[in-house]
Amino acid sequence: MMNAFAKFRFLCFFLLLTVAALLLQPAGGYGVGGQLGEIQRLQALEAAIEYVAENAEKPDENDETLRRNRAIVFLFNREINRLALLGKIPDEKYQACQAVFEGMNREFVVNAV
Repeated sequence: MMNAFAKFRFLCFFLLLTVAALLLQPAGGYGVGGQLGEIQRLQALEAAIEYVAENAEKPDENDETLRRNRAIVFLFNREINRLALLGKIPDEKYQACQAVFEGMNREFVVNAV
């Protein structure tokens, strides 16, 4: 059974993931605007991958930037897998991202019960 603080923390984390997903959505449409939105989204994803890989061993308790970047990596795991298969992400960065995904996924499962 989760206490009230754990439920509040889980809700805050879920809201953070939702906001990150909305912020990284492509600009939409066709033409230059849509292309620029996609480029910006990929640049933000690359920056998140870099930050997470550089801070892989660091706890995120007091680092809001690291928490946000880990949320981005979690949300875009499918895209990260695709980029890794294409050889666009070095293996050590990919492994750091997968460790983040696995840890966050496990936390969701534990807190869901």
